Amino acid sequence: MADKVTSPQGEEFELADESVNRVLVKGVAAVLDQGTQRLWSTKEGDMFLCADAHGNVDAEAAIGAGLYYKDTRFLSDYLLTVNDHPPLLLSTSADRAYASHVDLANQDLVTVDGAIQAIQGTVNIRRTRVIKGRLYERIRVKNYNANAVELTVGLRFGSDFADIFEVRGLKRSQRGKFTLPKADKDGAALAYAGQDGVFRETRIGFGLPATSVEIHDYQVVAVWQLHLAPNETLVIPLTVEARVGGEQPARQSFDEAVHDLRRSYEEWERSCTRIWTDNQLYNSVLTRAMRDLRALRTPTPYGDIVAAGIPWFVGRSGATRC
Repeated sequence: MADKVTSPQGEEFELADESVNRVLVKGVAAVLDQGTQRLWSTKEGDMFLCADAHGNVDAEAAIGAGLYYKDTRFLSDYLLTVNDHPPLLLSTSADRAYASHVDLANQDLVTVDGAIQAIQGTVNIRRTRVIKGRLYERIRVKNYNANAVELTVGLRFGSDFADIFEVRGLKRSQRGKFTLPKADKDGAALAYAGQDGVFRETRIGFGLPATSVEIHDYQVVAVWQLHLAPNETLVIPLTVEARVGGEQPARQSFDEAVHDLRRSYEEWERSCTRIWTDNQLYNSVLTRAMRDLRALRTPTPYGDIVAAGIPWFVGRSGATRC
């Protein structure tokens, strides 16, 4: 009988093979500038996401990529495909630190008999993300063709639960215990029992049930089979929660989270000293710097602090190794 661990809520998870401890820590390099690429950051409080221009997290391809909470990486893999291929990048925007927008387009969509049902660039995929207690994402798929199209949207999730020191390259002789992922058409759960005695979970919820869900190599792969009429739009909403010791963020909708964040930033800007000049570019730099300072505000038991930078200097001092 397989060994199991129990979450603070009483849910049982089957332990993974101990060899997993040696293969799940991703993207660790001897030199931090080795293999780096530009990452786009989204942050609020002590949760932040570092993703590539496509909105993907692939810790093997980009050092530091991941979804982090309280010094731990809760997602080290988070990749989107369309018909098993990476979509084409159109643009990436992160003007507000708590939100990001990625516009993508399809490659040629080919039927099983080899016919092209939609040429590249005629189906738009927009990824909109917000962080407030959890990661919210809306994947909007719109068909600009005069004919109906069928396509699959795939998402791959995985976590190494590496602490920020590991991600920066510090080697560990021992780690906690990984569990086998759980998944169904409504969501997935990745879990880890840390050496510090704290149970950590990555909880992924699908607002639109997936067509199929499979587990491959300790990663969860969810697929949505979509049929889009001409000019039709479909949305795949999802959330990712990082739970530590059984804590759960307050329930809130995507729209409520965006409203609260906008109001918080407006209050911050009103409280700051404002400087205007006759140089519009300089004014824009000052405004961005003011918003960046707001984004770097990080809660601690002793009050909020302004963190030194993402991703390496957002963590709390004296953090316990997980």
